[in-house]
Amino acid sequence: MGHCTVLRSDPLDKAPTKVTKNPIQICCVCFNLGDMADIFCSYKREDRERVKLLAEALQSHGLSVWWDAELEGGSLWRQRLLEELQSARCVIVCWTRASLGPEGEFVHDEASAAKLRGVYLPVALDDVQPPLGFGQVHTLPLHKWQGDPNAPELMTVLGAVRRFVEGARRSTDGSSGRQPAQAEGRSQHATRNESPKVAVLRFGSPAGDAERADFAAALAEDLVIGLGRSRLLTLVPAKSSLDFEAGSQGTRQICTALGADYVVQGQLRPMGRRLRLSLHLSRGQPETAVWSGRFDYPAETLFDELDDIVNSLVGALEVALLAHEEVEAFSLPEELLGAWGLFVRGRAHFWRGYAHEARVARGLFERALALRSGSAPIHTKLAYTALHDLLLGIEKDPARAVREAHERALQAVAADRDYGKAHCILGITLTLMGRRTEAMAEQEHALRLNPALSEALGEKARLLLYAGRAEEALACADQALRMTPADPHAWLWQLWKAMAYFQLGNSAEALEHAISACVRRGDYYFVHDVRAVMAAIHGDLPQAHTAFAEARRQQGGEPTIAGIRSRAPLPDGPLLDQYLEGYKTAGLKTQE
Repeated sequence: MGHCTVLRSDPLDKAPTKVTKNPIQICCVCFNLGDMADIFCSYKREDRERVKLLAEALQSHGLSVWWDAELEGGSLWRQRLLEELQSARCVIVCWTRASLGPEGEFVHDEASAAKLRGVYLPVALDDVQPPLGFGQVHTLPLHKWQGDPNAPELMTVLGAVRRFVEGARRSTDGSSGRQPAQAEGRSQHATRNESPKVAVLRFGSPAGDAERADFAAALAEDLVIGLGRSRLLTLVPAKSSLDFEAGSQGTRQICTALGADYVVQGQLRPMGRRLRLSLHLSRGQPETAVWSGRFDYPAETLFDELDDIVNSLVGALEVALLAHEEVEAFSLPEELLGAWGLFVRGRAHFWRGYAHEARVARGLFERALALRSGSAPIHTKLAYTALHDLLLGIEKDPARAVREAHERALQAVAADRDYGKAHCILGITLTLMGRRTEAMAEQEHALRLNPALSEALGEKARLLLYAGRAEEALACADQALRMTPADPHAWLWQLWKAMAYFQLGNSAEALEHAISACVRRGDYYFVHDVRAVMAAIHGDLPQAHTAFAEARRQQGGEPTIAGIRSRAPLPDGPLLDQYLEGYKTAGLKTQE
């Protein structure tokens, strides 16, 4: 890490003052359009020169800029940083390869705070995707921008900035610059030991269309049942929530009447030969729109597809709600979090995908378990955490890690035998123990308990690949992606699709899906390994060598033949031999 220096210039053109302090991991830029900062920019120190271009370009359009300099990590500076982050009307988060990595944790935390306040504006200075949990908002691409202050891509960013600032100014309370809804206080969910309560309202449908009204009623009722299978939220009974129709009252009033934290509202509308469902997830206190989705279905086969439709909606709603809860957990000091807040904050750390983040997650899960002993979801997450370094390829004692994960999974199942995710992680540990027949039974049982559990579908795809049943594996992976495309596991399902197409002899499709996995999870070395092999088999040697080099950079060394064999979901024989030859073509030197 280096130092950075803050040079602050105000509209009166006073001489900038320099503050020199200790080195820190991130830098920030504030663009000041008034007494308080209108724009706060979060980025990694390594990206300073590119962010300088962005600052100067915005300044050329009349923005007064607080420019960066050497900052110290002391308590006074951190307090000032927090104040600026909380008061800014727009927070620009610069996603780059550096900020996606393990040293970018402060950027992630600042992005979480910005999302919570509704002022998050992501830009990509490299050709990368935001990490898990930050991809729901469209990221403005600047990776091809060369610094021209009048370039179209810069104009797009400038327009977005002005909309944030002007909108915030119109709705502020006239003093602090914060919006009234935001000033009502942070969510109390994270301080609880229990999961949040959700109410599904009666869905709206076209007037005078009895068939569509019946479908809307069936969809809402089945959605209550589907969401009720989750242990990560609590459902208001259908007999209470379905008395309320979407749009009949304000979200806050409905939540108060039902004792709910969130409401799900839906509206069906005819669109020619198709029917459109608009779905909205909102929070009651403070009244906040959390997520919206739009789904089109063929009108003539609606009832035939009801189960698949419900499963996809359940997956989308759970992912959106948990992402929102994770962001809120970061808005409170850790010492104030209850079991629920510790759990969801641990999930956020876990899904960042780095060894040090997994250790943080483990500590949070252990603290949550102390507050809610016997919690199946917490035991399940601790089982995943035990396997984290093994799946990264850096575990020094794989046998110990598998034993611990297996014990945790058994504890999760014992705590709640009807919890599908507990059976799913138990199946994963059995796969790693070589007990694939038992593992498949656990995944199928998990799906019987919760048909919307796309994670179990993905694991079933992997087990089918081991058996050489590529067509069936492809169908499972496709179904998992359709159900919950925003799930943190989605990159893995793309990887299994690549392996399935490899088994089927379609190297072009295999490479395409390996690339898709890299786009979704470019910070995990194994996806680059698979891309390298698929590129080598397809004959694209430059791409194969580049991907192999990136995998080695991330892993920090050469893989062993034994390690490759253990990770590749392929049956022993010609396919695995061909896969190993692809590795060698891509650059593998070791013969261990």
